[in-house]
Amino acid sequence: MSTTHATDASAAPAHRLRTGIILGVVIAVLAIAAGIANMMLSTRNDHRPYSPASLDPNGGGALAQLLTDAGVDVVHAQTAADLKRANATTTVLLIDPMEIELEEEDANALKESGATIILLGTSSWWSRDAWGFGEDAWTSALAREDEPAAKSQVSARSCTPATLVEADADGSTLGPVSQVMVRAQNQSHCFDATYGSAWIQSERYPQVFYFGAATALTNQYLGEFDNAGVAMRALSQHPTLLWVEGYTPGDVSALAATGKLPAWLFLAFVAAVASGAWFMLVSARRFGKLVAEPLPVAVPAEEANTGRARLYRTNRDLAHAARVLRSAFIARHAQRLGLAANATPTEVALAVASACHGDPEAVMRTLYTQPIDTQTDLAQLASAVGDLEKEFTHDRS
Repeated sequence: MSTTHATDASAAPAHRLRTGIILGVVIAVLAIAAGIANMMLSTRNDHRPYSPASLDPNGGGALAQLLTDAGVDVVHAQTAADLKRANATTTVLLIDPMEIELEEEDANALKESGATIILLGTSSWWSRDAWGFGEDAWTSALAREDEPAAKSQVSARSCTPATLVEADADGSTLGPVSQVMVRAQNQSHCFDATYGSAWIQSERYPQVFYFGAATALTNQYLGEFDNAGVAMRALSQHPTLLWVEGYTPGDVSALAATGKLPAWLFLAFVAAVASGAWFMLVSARRFGKLVAEPLPVAVPAEEANTGRARLYRTNRDLAHAARVLRSAFIARHAQRLGLAANATPTEVALAVASACHGDPEAVMRTLYTQPIDTQTDLAQLASAVGDLEKEFTHDRS
């Protein structure tokens, strides 16, 4: 094996290290940017129908902004703790009483808070009697959902709250009205349609109202008919509006204990996993086309000795590894030393010591007599043989 040329093996690992660092930094920056963007987008637009944070056609973001510009403090109430803010200076907008599963205790506290409560009807199956509309009250969908409510007449007991009397008397229209409620004979009402009224006051709880024109409050239809004006009159009666949507019943701390992650954090986790998988795929060593390499391959003799030592040490055959190291050294330099094939150990030790200007006994221990019982012994032997190789190389140069 020739010792005239040595390959620089350190360049490839250094290049791979630099590539890995660059890829890691790029992935980290992309993951952070994606998380921040997703968090901001999730805050601005949650895509739920009638949500005050939704910019979708069926969302309520436009109305929430109008109310905020008018000085109303719009609170997106999603927990029982938020509902405890209700008082006589608060308007409460409940999105679909069927979907909002209020605890009975929370519902009763809300009715007794003195707040003006508006139930936005988006479905027919909800407990009307629980909110004081009477057992005979029932809701009905209009035959044509896109048909606005007819210009209504003020009832004998007038339409409440007072802010809607003017709108009703002026002949304001709403549309599309998705539902109306068939009212009792003496119930206060506004915006009558074919089968009932879109605005009705509760018999038992005067501060509770039903509003069936839910679609009229959405981003898509807020600018049509008199929808925006009626919505502002109904929802800006008090300085604070609790917009109850996406409500979570029960104790919020109990939900947090279940370990559920927010939607944005889950998406960030998925992005991180995907980025990690991509990094592993890019950095993995793959088999490519065979590359021709000129032979014989030239590597330093000392490197070859160390490689053999490591190989035999891995296989736990220490004695054989020692014999290979010693015999390989002797075979490489026998011709230069003038040694015959049947030279004795003493002759070999004297010849090597003479060429290296060393101690014959030390050379004898290195090449023949030193016992090799442990990996440490083998490592010391490889180092000693390497020192002899350096002496020969230095002498040759």
